[in-house]
Amino acid sequence: MHVAVQVRSGSPVDFRGELATQALTVMVAVDDQRRPVVAPTWKPSTDEDRRLWRHARELIGLRESIGGLGPVPV
Repeated sequence: MHVAVQVRSGSPVDFRGELATQALTVMVAVDDQRRPVVAPTWKPSTDEDRRLWRHARELIGLRESIGGLGPVPV
């Protein structure tokens, strides 16, 4: 699972703020021997879900292109 977080900083009056930091956390399901296991594939159902799904896939591709953790099964 990939969890993206964006933190914005600014006035609480207008709620716009500027991007202060962002992070991507990758979590992997493991078995009793701490080996990765296949998790059910999430099916996006809203436009926002589909946008986030595409964004996550782009981040995975970027990570692979710089020699990150390797390919992630889909």
